[in-house]
Amino acid sequence: MSSTSQFYITPSDMLEYLYCPRFIYFENVLDIPENQGNRWKVQKGRSIHKKKAHKTPSICGRNWA
Repeated sequence: MSSTSQFYITPSDMLEYLYCPRFIYFENVLDIPENQGNRWKVQKGRSIHKKKAHKTPSICGRNWA
């Protein structure tokens, strides 16, 4: 009996990997959350993504809203 699971890589994952492969390992394998939620640039980016999510609510089966 075989089991299948979905695995996907986001563009953000790819950019983080190019910057530092350990980020992906720490977050996805060791389950250590990133600690940048309070930074101004992060908040601005999340705001932009949220606004754009209304225009494209589902990309590749993932709900971004």
